[in-house]
Amino acid sequence: MEESLCILIHCLKKKGQAPTSADGREFDPFNHFIDLDELEGLIKRLLALGYKFILPHQAKKGDKKICSLTFDDGYHNNSWFLPLAEKYQIPFIIFMSSYNVMHQVPFIWDLHEYQHLQAWNAAGGNYLSLYEDLNAEQIRPLMTDFYRPFKIIEIKELVTHPLVFIAPHSHTHRPTVRSYSSDEDLDFEINENLSLIHI
Repeated sequence: MEESLCILIHCLKKKGQAPTSADGREFDPFNHFIDLDELEGLIKRLLALGYKFILPHQAKKGDKKICSLTFDDGYHNNSWFLPLAEKYQIPFIIFMSSYNVMHQVPFIWDLHEYQHLQAWNAAGGNYLSLYEDLNAEQIRPLMTDFYRPFKIIEIKELVTHPLVFIAPHSHTHRPTVRSYSSDEDLDFEINENLSLIHI
């Protein structure tokens, strides 16, 4: 599949918007946010170059100039892509981390960077225990539409759209298989994530 692309996006922002916490602080710790207008410009350029947007499983041997568009983690702001998806008929996948959706907690790396003003070390550790140690005051500032995860009701609505596909992305988003203490621990991570995907 020569010249095939996969575009991975974490977060979106609208033109002129700065990602802002509930207490008014502009906050984009990993430069995760892509402006929707810039994304539309990229889409137009790829279409002009002859690319066709498809889902990964739709690719066939010998396909050229195909592109898949995916979103990572399950940020609510991913839903802002839907008007562009409809305009250009682009199917897309949202890889969803289930813990954040089920418990309505912002993602641990955003919380860490917001609270400590330093880079998040994603090398390992038990993310579940980190989430369980959080309190409401730590969570509240990042429950804006920029940082919060999808709500289950929003996912149920999204999956009815023919261009939207939801896929598993682990339960707590622990970064490596080595960070799991047992097979049961890994099974829990996978099974909990799949329970959300099959809502």
